[in-house]
Amino acid sequence: MIGRDSGSALQRRFRLYNRLAEMAERASGRSLIVFVDEAQRLELEHYEWLRDVQDEMERRGVRMYTLLVGQPGTLNRKTSFRQSIDTSQIVSRFMIEEMRFEGFRSAADLEVSLSAYDDSVFPEGSNWTFTRFFFQRAYDAGFRFGRQNELVWDAFSQVHRQGRFDLTIEIPMEFVARAPGRSLQTPPLVVAQTPPPGSRTRLFFSSLWFCAQGFQQPPSGGNCGRRIRASGSGA
Repeated sequence: MIGRDSGSALQRRFRLYNRLAEMAERASGRSLIVFVDEAQRLELEHYEWLRDVQDEMERRGVRMYTLLVGQPGTLNRKTSFRQSIDTSQIVSRFMIEEMRFEGFRSAADLEVSLSAYDDSVFPEGSNWTFTRFFFQRAYDAGFRFGRQNELVWDAFSQVHRQGRFDLTIEIPMEFVARAPGRSLQTPPLVVAQTPPPGSRTRLFFSSLWFCAQGFQQPPSGGNCGRRIRASGSGA
């Protein structure tokens, strides 16, 4: 915490300056990276405040980098700031580069995030990953979430086609995280209450749960043992 919300505005500001400079010094560096979330909500006075902080850090020998994270409305604010000489310096300071965060656009994109369930250990040093904790028998046989990326992508693609969306499929992280999370915690009969009967999504959740629990025949057909051995080769 920076400190208590007490004293005058000037006193609180200098406590902030001192704290930020101290944090940079403790990190054995002369750089400070500031992330600002919901940047589309910032008004001119907020940017002027950031500018003052940056100027003070420069005087103390600390280089401050500001990363704005927000909705597309942030770009609209950038355009309006460019229209005036008085506010154009805000663009040159805080809005130089633009980077769009994209959703998942292919099965290959999914593999990295799904593999986190196979690699993340909790508690630290326990050697128990999330996949191993929930599906120990399947994990020991070679089952990995990361290698199910094609199956997950097929399920999302099917739903996208059924929805008849005109845009190219792009899946937000929020929905990708729900898929394995639901499979980890919920048996297939409960999961099947949400997706439409017979849908590819329902088959995905049910098949993944059955296979990971060690069953040989999932509801969607095929052979779990063959799939697990194939995906576990070289593990």
